[in-house]
Amino acid sequence: MRHIIITIMLFSFFSAGCTPEAKYKYLSFFVDGIPPPQEDTKEGLTGGRGQKSVSRKLQVFVHEPYAERMCTSCHESSYSNKLLYPREELCYTCHTFDVKAKWVHGPLDSGGCLVCHDPHISQYRYMLVAKSEEFCLYCHEKSFILSFEEHVDALRLGCVACHDAHMSDRRFMLKKDLKYIENPEAGDENTGT
Repeated sequence: MRHIIITIMLFSFFSAGCTPEAKYKYLSFFVDGIPPPQEDTKEGLTGGRGQKSVSRKLQVFVHEPYAERMCTSCHESSYSNKLLYPREELCYTCHTFDVKAKWVHGPLDSGGCLVCHDPHISQYRYMLVAKSEEFCLYCHEKSFILSFEEHVDALRLGCVACHDAHMSDRRFMLKKDLKYIENPEAGDENTGT
């Protein structure tokens, strides 16, 4: 039975076409984590800490262990999806956060890094799973956010222009360098999103 499945997969692979795009489309259907064909080189390295960016038509950010094919940094073997540690602990084996701030973003506090970040490859900076300008609206209700006067014009800048995405000692996780906020540390309750 195994030989029949392998034969069918090989036949489909070779009949799908010889272009890198066709092979990528076929392989990525069956296997997670196959890098797109235009990332074969490591030119134009940029990006945040632990990220590599490959300059092409579309800017791509690649998690460094993934780019270096160091799959066993996170997985039991190069051929397994089984992780070395539970998902909520895995990122902390390399990335350290001093989570002593007064306000901590829920996903970070619970080890849910993958709610916001892709562990392998992303077209968005900081390995986000979507554009940062609209990303926060996946969890935080847009109508509630726009009910605050400060957000009406600021929404076009993106949430992280004013808010720290991970943690802050200031209420509503505001960044420390905001000079136009009157008194963001007032109050003890986080009543915002």
